[in-house]
Amino acid sequence: MKNIKQILKEHNKIIAKNLLNNQDLELLLSHAIKKDKIFLFTYPETKLNILEYIKFKYYIKKRLAGFSVATITGKKSFYGIEFLVNKHVLVPRPETEMMVDEVRTYVRTYKPTNITMIDIGTGTACIPISILKNIDVENTNFYAIDISKKALKIAKQNIKIHGLNNKIELKKSDLLKEIVSPPESERASWKLKIENSDIIITANLPYLTKEQIQGSPSIHKEPKLALDGGKNGMDLYIKLFTQIKHVTQEYQPSSLFLLCEIGALQSKIFKKSLLHILPNAKINIKKDLAGLDRIVTINC
Repeated sequence: MKNIKQILKEHNKIIAKNLLNNQDLELLLSHAIKKDKIFLFTYPETKLNILEYIKFKYYIKKRLAGFSVATITGKKSFYGIEFLVNKHVLVPRPETEMMVDEVRTYVRTYKPTNITMIDIGTGTACIPISILKNIDVENTNFYAIDISKKALKIAKQNIKIHGLNNKIELKKSDLLKEIVSPPESERASWKLKIENSDIIITANLPYLTKEQIQGSPSIHKEPKLALDGGKNGMDLYIKLFTQIKHVTQEYQPSSLFLLCEIGALQSKIFKKSLLHILPNAKINIKKDLAGLDRIVTINC
């Protein structure tokens, strides 16, 4: 059987054709032999057994078919924290880490004392977990919302792994529907939680158009529910803005700070749609490391 050094060398041809990169290759090989990347270079003469080699070749085949390394390995690092992922959730992106940064800055700057945080379209729950791992605020209620039962299942696993079962409450809801229109028996409870509190909402909702999805083969391997934002990518955000208007009128929070991730060319239509529904909102658009519009912060 071949050793680690030989396997890495023989796959240089695939790398040379730009079908794979070194990092992908090393991560998949590490996953196949259940060792970290350091092991590959510390013990390059280690031979793979037949089962490890078969697994590795299978992983390479999946990667060349367009599946992400995270989907293949079932793991993805976000904000320096490892999360479980699967085919039912969107793989966390580096640019989304900006949302955690913005929440940390907001809390540090304004020092709210009675916080209700809501993450909408939570997926892996990477945003609420990363926030709670990096802020120290008492009297905080945190809700992670998703419409997908399968996504909530992986979110529950991640919350448990990171010891936050008593900090984050999962809810199945179509955006804020279960808060805006709760059962009558829960209305008083929600009013008590939200009235006079500082609301922080994070929302990384689907914002791609059907044309964008069709034009990107790699995206086809991710859940459509987590990608499709309708005709102009704004369907769910418009729905959310309407719900937020209802929340501010019905429950009268002390403040409401909303953070949304958008596509690089959506800032104008996003701003127009938002101000049509929430005309007094104060908007700030943040660029990612590539200089593209990415995160919108809104004070309602």
